[in-house]
Amino acid sequence: MTKPSLFTRVLTKSPRTIVFRTRQEAHLKMMELTGGWQKLERRINRWASDPRARDWRRHAPYAVVALDGQSAVRKAAELGLIDGARLIAGADAVIERDFTVFETPLPKSTPWPWHRDWRLDHEWAPDYYRNYDHTALRDRPYDVKFPWELSRLSFLPTLIQADILDGGIQRTSAALNILADWSNSNPLAHSVNWYPMEGAMRGIELCLLADMARQVGLTDRDASLILRELAAHGEFVMRTLELTDHAGNHFAAQLVALLLIARTLDKSYPQAHHWRRFAGYRLSREVLQQFLPDGVNFEKATAYHRLALELFLLGSIALDRSALPLAKTERARLRAAARYNAAFLRPDGQCPLIGDSDDAVIFAFEQLPVRDHRAGIGVAAMYFDDGDLKSAARTIPVTGLWLFGSDALKRWRSMPEMSPHRSVHRHFRDGGVFIAKSKENFLFMDIGEVGQNGLGGHGHNDLLSFELFLGGRSLLIDPGSYLYSGDYAAHDRFRATRAHNSLVVDDREIAPLRGNFRIANSARPINVTTTVAENNPVIVTAGHTGYRDLPDPVLHQRTIIFQIDTGAFHCRDRIDAKGNHHTVRYLHFAPGIALVMSAHQAQIEWRGDMIVVRWDRNSSARLVDDKVSPGYGRLAPSKTLEMVQDTVKETVLTIDIYFASSGPISVQGLLQ
Repeated sequence: MTKPSLFTRVLTKSPRTIVFRTRQEAHLKMMELTGGWQKLERRINRWASDPRARDWRRHAPYAVVALDGQSAVRKAAELGLIDGARLIAGADAVIERDFTVFETPLPKSTPWPWHRDWRLDHEWAPDYYRNYDHTALRDRPYDVKFPWELSRLSFLPTLIQADILDGGIQRTSAALNILADWSNSNPLAHSVNWYPMEGAMRGIELCLLADMARQVGLTDRDASLILRELAAHGEFVMRTLELTDHAGNHFAAQLVALLLIARTLDKSYPQAHHWRRFAGYRLSREVLQQFLPDGVNFEKATAYHRLALELFLLGSIALDRSALPLAKTERARLRAAARYNAAFLRPDGQCPLIGDSDDAVIFAFEQLPVRDHRAGIGVAAMYFDDGDLKSAARTIPVTGLWLFGSDALKRWRSMPEMSPHRSVHRHFRDGGVFIAKSKENFLFMDIGEVGQNGLGGHGHNDLLSFELFLGGRSLLIDPGSYLYSGDYAAHDRFRATRAHNSLVVDDREIAPLRGNFRIANSARPINVTTTVAENNPVIVTAGHTGYRDLPDPVLHQRTIIFQIDTGAFHCRDRIDAKGNHHTVRYLHFAPGIALVMSAHQAQIEWRGDMIVVRWDRNSSARLVDDKVSPGYGRLAPSKTLEMVQDTVKETVLTIDIYFASSGPISVQGLLQ
């Protein structure tokens, strides 16, 4: 892996970005040298007096929560539209500290581990936020994202929600005590948790908490605490904006945080008006920058698509309530993004982990598994009055009740609902994705550029790779991304070509990995076509330029034929070259899949039938033990099938996957 030099990175930036970052660096250095952060924190503390807090809690507008949000949530629980008992139980588990971060239990007998990766007992000592080096090599895979995720405080609003559901007050008091503990442990800009993205994500959750807590009732002391933290987070985010030429989800989170904090502190904090103008103007522009015309997020990672969608939905609602609504074009783009999110959900309601994933969530009220994106899709259904999105969401989202109040119930009931089990297929041409699915079968194929406008970002070397879900069961998957700073070498292994359902030539990456979140823009899709045959299989063909720089250039062209209703699947790889090459094809099976190997095929028992995986007779194959990452920081045992063949000039390699009861696809007449 080669990392771009500082000189190279500067040369690739626009003059506008260079000027902005130069000024920002000078300002931050001055703040550090003169004790500016400490002075700012003292000023904020004086400003957030009890009289000001009293006036704020009585008269300030809500950022995004509806005035009747609490009554809508109660009514939905009474009608059985949401599972209030489950939500209360989840909140009570938080009180007992019986919950997980990245599915890792928190320690119960110690203070809150705000600065510690409790898995490995590594603690980050108090320091100025810019003095931490999160990319340094380490002898243990401790990861700062564990305290970061905990410190986003997304679990605090769920405590207030539980009090609203059962009429209690003790959980709200506990939430504010936890916030006070965090505040005392994290002086402004002087702990590991003051990182630009983390300040933004936490600021958003604090705005939701502030809106909800005011519906329950606050003391002046509690209101003063919330005001102090909101003002501190607004000041920090504004000073540390991650504005670049290819700004992504970090910049989006920072804009949304500034907008929501400005609305919460409207006419109370002097800088609020400036924050709202700054964020409101840029937020609409970022919608068009970060979502392509067909709705695919430009970072090309499904988990980050969900994060960006939820961020921009929340920001759009806040702009509506600020009388600064998005223009028609931006709203249409955001709706397309919601429809793409609905499209890539598998029949089991879970998302495939294409590209990076750090399990980030904005809409946490539902307390759903992180790969269940239906809360944001349901909010989009209400926002756009879209019956297709309602069908994908399946149940009314608790988040929508908070954001739209009693009107959410009316909107949900009035929307027509389409069948969620229709056979559908679509080529998202701008995003470079093909999706086909039915009630029990699903295909996702990557036929686009590397991501983030050719920089890689959170994308992987997965061009021409695919996910396959058959008969209601996940079969072939993208293995995920595992860790970031905790183990960058492992992150690279999960980004690599061989980690996907791909073909590797001469043990080469299709594009060089550069730095921790960069990939060279050398593997570009070519010759992309998608068609539907008369007997209804979909046919996707694409090649790429990733092996053109070999001494003997190679063109890899892949054709996939998929019978949506039966799940029968055919993959044809064509290698065009002048000489001989060594190829390996990889199939990564989902955890729990047991294969029985025989000559040139493997079999998987499923529902009284047999799934057959068959490959060419000239390829030698082996089944190896492997690991996939079902979520951030987690590994699960799996199996990978490796099919090896030395090719000579023009060679065709095939894979067929089908149910034994229905048989393979007849490809005669379908391939050119």
